Amino acid sequence: MREQDNVRETAPSVVVVSRVPVVKAGLESFLAPDVGVRLVDGVDVVDPTTPRDVTIYDLSGLVHDEQELRMLVGSSAVVALRPVGRDDLAERAAELGVAAVVPLEASRSELLELIGRLVAEPGTQPEGGRRTHGLSRREEEIVRLIAAGRTNGEIADQLYLSVNSVKTYIRTAYRKMGVSRRSHAVVWAVEHGLTRR
Repeated sequence: MREQDNVRETAPSVVVVSRVPVVKAGLESFLAPDVGVRLVDGVDVVDPTTPRDVTIYDLSGLVHDEQELRMLVGSSAVVALRPVGRDDLAERAAELGVAAVVPLEASRSELLELIGRLVAEPGTQPEGGRRTHGLSRREEEIVRLIAAGRTNGEIADQLYLSVNSVKTYIRTAYRKMGVSRRSHAVVWAVEHGLTRR
């Protein structure tokens, strides 16, 4: 039992944020049996100063309060859960800089793998959630994959995103980069050191 407690102490901390109590409780029970994550609860989970590695955010809350998501994006990697038929919320979340958008019906193993991947890259999201060159962490990741020659479909599969979400990230990144074509994005990525890793 002690070994399991020790694993939990070093496991990534995860906060679930949802305005719908049954969704929050369901997600927490969905993740609770796993020793690979440590759920943070009993605190103001929307407070960005609450320590956590990853925030799982139910995008139905974005309908009511965009500021809440803005604060969370600056404090941890945010995995946004897209309600069925609400691609508009997924696109807005991508523009706000969430680390990933996954469908609300994502499997437990998909969520755990994504959390593990986000935590495995410590220090890649500086203060305020923005890189020094103006791209969010997710936008930078997509630009790196574009520079590596990946198609939108391949990027979507690798990052557990829809192709539409990838296109939204690309549009937002291109606007920030001041480019309008994929080939120009590759040149920009090389000039800004995004091809070295």
